[in-house]
Amino acid sequence: MGGASLPRAGHGGPAHIDQESWQAISAQRAEEKALSPRRASSLEELDNCPCAGVSLDRLIQPAILTILARGELHGYKIVQRIAEIEGHKPDPTGVYRALRTMEGRDLVVSGWGPSDSGPAKKSYQITMDGMICLARWVETLEKHSRVIHRLIARARWVTGLDERLSPSPEGPRR
Repeated sequence: MGGASLPRAGHGGPAHIDQESWQAISAQRAEEKALSPRRASSLEELDNCPCAGVSLDRLIQPAILTILARGELHGYKIVQRIAEIEGHKPDPTGVYRALRTMEGRDLVVSGWGPSDSGPAKKSYQITMDGMICLARWVETLEKHSRVIHRLIARARWVTGLDERLSPSPEGPRR
């Protein structure tokens, strides 16, 4: 099949992808997706890969704690608030599973209460241990944020997505 091929890193340093090559790769990917059912399936799997950022499951706990730090809420409302934060609706089953786990660790407590309409709803509230856990999450996320920013900068550099940094012929500095 024609089109641009992905440059490979060799002895001379990292692969460098200029904007034109990147666009050619994207066009080739779309063409392969349209022509080959097997390749399309593989590319769809990549679209569901963690690299696509569709779901950051590991962030469900700090998201829930952050939401509950502002006040008691029932489960479905927590799901809605997470959707507002993440930009897409999380899997409600995963949210409820996380809530049960967090309740078992005494990070949240729950109770049944009347609802404005319909049957009683289970509401959740953060505990003092949950607040301490959330404070620790803030520190952890800030540390990881710095690491992630360094990783992004390096990845942008080796792929050529950051024109502000020009790669040296010797490759990345260590």
